[in-house]
Amino acid sequence: MADQSEQPTTLNEILRRRRRRTIRAVAVVVVLLVLAGAGWWLFFRGEEPPRPMPSPPTPVERPEPEPAPVPAPAPEPRPEPAEPVAESDRLPPVDSSDSLVREEVGALSEEPELTDWLTTDEIVRRFVASVDNVAEGRTPRDQLVSMWPTTRFTVVGDPERPRISPLAYARYDRITDVFVSIDSRSAVRVYRELRPLIDEAYRDLGYPDRPFDEALEDAIAELLAAPVVVGDPYLEPRVISYAYEDPALEGLSDAQKQLLRMGPENAPRIQRKLREVARTLGIPESELPLTPIYQVPSDDEASPGSGAATPPATE
Repeated sequence: MADQSEQPTTLNEILRRRRRRTIRAVAVVVVLLVLAGAGWWLFFRGEEPPRPMPSPPTPVERPEPEPAPVPAPAPEPRPEPAEPVAESDRLPPVDSSDSLVREEVGALSEEPELTDWLTTDEIVRRFVASVDNVAEGRTPRDQLVSMWPTTRFTVVGDPERPRISPLAYARYDRITDVFVSIDSRSAVRVYRELRPLIDEAYRDLGYPDRPFDEALEDAIAELLAAPVVVGDPYLEPRVISYAYEDPALEGLSDAQKQLLRMGPENAPRIQRKLREVARTLGIPESELPLTPIYQVPSDDEASPGSGAATPPATE
């Protein structure tokens, strides 16, 4: 309860107090307004007024981009061409080549004897030595043991002046038949395939700088130069053999006389085959000798050495 002593006692006193209360209320309102304005200014003083949001751009239709071309795959690198393998790299060593030579050479003829003759060893070396012997005018008998006749050489007629027996000639019939049955083109092909082995064997024989082709050509020429004998020439007995009575025949090389001993029918057949092989090898006919004909003189004709020899036309 209020103290009674503080109650206004007069009208003036009452009005004065009401004016004080009014002034205080107005002052409070002013202070509140000032504080409110100061707060608003402090809160918004560092910020810019908000800008209106831009309207979203109108979408522009654009054509779909062309797909990027797929790059073509890089071409595979072309393999380098393989270096040709030398023929010598496909062949066995010359000392291990017998089985290959038997297969290749055995197919050159249908005559069974050819296969039988190839059962020997060192076939390439024997062939090379045989050709070398003939090229030098020597008989190749020691190199051709497997095909040489096993029956003895025989003569007929007067023991002091005999002639060669037809049976002696016949011993070489099969050798001649087999030789002429060989296909020349196939034989030359096999020869060229085996050339590295043949060249090696020829070098080992003592010819490091001479091509074997030259020896082969010389051997063919040597046998082609032997005459075709017409008639039965007389022989002259020696200690363990016979010689031709006519020096014109006896003066031939051992290789040529061996060819004549194969008979007047066999020798020309062999020579014709040799000439065919030479042409297949590419040897010009002009470089091959003509084969002469030797006519055996009759008993009433002149002395030995008078046999006629004329070159026939070649085939």
